[in-house]
Amino acid sequence: MDPLPIIPTPPSQKWREFRIRYLPLLVFVVFFIWAGTLWKTNITAPTTTGQTESIIANVTAPENGVLTNLLVTRFQTVTIGDPIAELIVTDYRSEDLRLNQLRTKLDMAQAQLGTMMGQDRLAFDYESLRLAFNRDLVDIEATRAELKILDKTLLSLEKGVQEQVIPRLVYEESLRSRDGLRARLDQSQKHSDILKLKLDEARHYGNSFSPSSTNSRSAQLLAEIETDREKLTHLTRQLIVIRAPVSGRVNLIARYSGQNVVTGETIIAIVSEETPRIIAFLHTPLPFEPRDGMEVTVRRRSSKREQALAEISAVGPQMEPVTQALLRPGTTFEIALPIAVSIPEGMKLIPGELVDLIIRNN
Repeated sequence: MDPLPIIPTPPSQKWREFRIRYLPLLVFVVFFIWAGTLWKTNITAPTTTGQTESIIANVTAPENGVLTNLLVTRFQTVTIGDPIAELIVTDYRSEDLRLNQLRTKLDMAQAQLGTMMGQDRLAFDYESLRLAFNRDLVDIEATRAELKILDKTLLSLEKGVQEQVIPRLVYEESLRSRDGLRARLDQSQKHSDILKLKLDEARHYGNSFSPSSTNSRSAQLLAEIETDREKLTHLTRQLIVIRAPVSGRVNLIARYSGQNVVTGETIIAIVSEETPRIIAFLHTPLPFEPRDGMEVTVRRRSSKREQALAEISAVGPQMEPVTQALLRPGTTFEIALPIAVSIPEGMKLIPGELVDLIIRNN
């Protein structure tokens, strides 16, 4: 008797058996692998937290003065060497130093003239008169320099009075000082004109004077005095332009146009757009001894959880206080070992950004 033919199993029945027997196991395995991968890449506890290092350049005032123009705004990108501010110097100490040097040279020349014996008295008087004339010229130039600076200061003060940020008493006091300087300048100019007339009358006595080795030095000093006087005149006409010391973005503006600044005072802070490394701290007890070259996984705290490989570039020589941004929750002060981690290639980190670090202790 022939065997009965095999009854074929319908595909629906096979699919039903697959769903009941194998599909749950397959789904479990897939989800298990997916969960393990997700845990490893996103949920694994970091060894420590690091912060990208910020390079901040504080631009300070080179001299006491008034800011006339602020050429940048906050968050503006600047390049090294770009002009960022203009400053008018109102500190007379440098000018006074130069003037004192000029007066010292004049006193030296006059002392040398006083030691000359047996020379023609009229010629000696001529040289003394010439020294007095040069002294007047120096005083006139110094007064003009102070007057120019005071005029510029008055413009700023007048603007401040109009905006009601500067007391009017300060403005009126500066105004009286300016009027006094003008009166002194007029008086010095008149005295200088009188001396010039006397010099013209006694010029032939000076031409007949034969200087010795001593008064040759006096002539040299007079030439140096004239050169220094011209330098002083040009110095008071120059405007100091403050330039950016580094390339980056303006992070802080501490002073604005019209405000007075003192030497060394911060005007602008510039943050470099490039961060050189990541700074982190290993808390005690140390889980391992960190060494240069150890592999580190750097993971950003972003929605994509971007991560890349880096390495420890340096280990601190001693325990140090942890910075405020890297303190663990609930603590106000900690001592830990600082380490420096290189920036991963291809990862664009923002200066000051917090990142998670997983150190591979192989």
